[in-house]
Amino acid sequence: MIRIAVALAVVFAAACAAQRTTAPDTVFDQAQDALRRGDTSGALGRTVEALSRLGPTDDSTEAWRLRLLHAEILITRREFANALAALERNIPDAPRLSAIRARKRYLDARLALSSNDLARAIEISAEARTLAADDQDLQVDADLVEGQAHLQQREWTAADAALNRGLAGAAKRGDAYKQLLCLNNLGWCRLLRGRYDEGLQYLEQALHLPSTDKTAASCA
Repeated sequence: MIRIAVALAVVFAAACAAQRTTAPDTVFDQAQDALRRGDTSGALGRTVEALSRLGPTDDSTEAWRLRLLHAEILITRREFANALAALERNIPDAPRLSAIRARKRYLDARLALSSNDLARAIEISAEARTLAADDQDLQVDADLVEGQAHLQQREWTAADAALNRGLAGAAKRGDAYKQLLCLNNLGWCRLLRGRYDEGLQYLEQALHLPSTDKTAASCA
């Protein structure tokens, strides 16, 4: 009886441990959701914990997605030195990781934008789009960075083109969060030129999007 009880205890403990170990893709979704809600600390904690379990030698697509999300969270937190260190890790030149390499270039563009290297941000965004022509989510992300860079350069026509392209892509995907980002930037394209009525129209469109975490998005 004692042996049976011990065996059952071992099985039960293993089952509990398995339940506590969340799959990498689930962690990714949870951390991304936290990031969109503005909970960067929660998002960072989730990725750090998951990556510690996976280990530095794991070259699976799931592990690389988490590593790049970790870098994106650091960029959002303006921890640029840590983000750069995370992005310096070499991604294997394997066909299965082509989308990962494209997303890394997008994050390189975000770093360039954050350091006010606007021309480089635009250049790398275009490169990321080319590397992942079939990745509609990445296309929208790259359009946003390009549009923001053009906006900061006061290149209104180019900014409008990139942001409207991103808006159309986000709407097609049903991604209200990224629609909000595009609309917010399109509004600022007008507000900065004193075209307040037009700018407010874009911001009003954002307010009528399906329920989403508008506070975090409006600051992105």
